[in-house]
Amino acid sequence: MHWVNTREPFGDRAVLTKLASAINARAPGRALHFVPKLNAREIKRLCESLDFVITGRMHLAIAALGSGTPALCIAYQQKFEGLLMHFNLPGDLAVPASLLNDPASMASRIAKAVAGKDAQQRSIRSRAKRVAKFSAKNFSG
Repeated sequence: MHWVNTREPFGDRAVLTKLASAINARAPGRALHFVPKLNAREIKRLCESLDFVITGRMHLAIAALGSGTPALCIAYQQKFEGLLMHFNLPGDLAVPASLLNDPASMASRIAKAVAGKDAQQRSIRSRAKRVAKFSAKNFSG
């Protein structure tokens, strides 16, 4: 888990610490918590080695999907849905941030998303070149 917003007590670290504890209570050692001292290249390389990413940050979701790793996106704005559509991924991989207030429901959504990770990964890989071409248009004149 990687945190960016450090405004306590409501920053990323507080939420991610609770989430990591809940995940590790059910599946010891499965949630990793990282300090924010990684650059973009290191984060993308790290994403390549992960089975699954849970994030509320668009750039981490892009890094994960761009490296072939499925992601469950905690949507605080309606930004993630378009990203998921580019990779032909189900819309329920974007969960409303309010679900963080319901740990049982959040755990259920995480379990469902992780259970579907193989199909998600196939979809990501099948669309990767198309998405890369599309994103390259952002940098061409």
